Amino acid sequence: MNRRDFSKTAGLTALAFGLGGLRTTAAPERPQVAITMDDFSWANAVKLSAEERNNAILGVLRTRSVKAALFVVGRNADSETGKAILKKWDSA
Repeated sequence: MNRRDFSKTAGLTALAFGLGGLRTTAAPERPQVAITMDDFSWANAVKLSAEERNNAILGVLRTRSVKAALFVVGRNADSETGKAILKKWDSA
């Protein structure tokens, strides 16, 4: 399933469950930000290895007490390096 199909399915599912119109009236306690990163060429990194880059990201998230979600490309998760990186994210 590609991203477009996934997004379409997720959106339709949310609407089907009545979540599309869900609104909250309370202001969030602190600002919220969403950031996406495409790491499609992590195996050919120039400046940092995949492990170094992910350790740096996890370190910043940890020091700032930021919650994060990780979306994984299957072909990157099948290698030993990918599995090790995912294990660190899972532990964090």
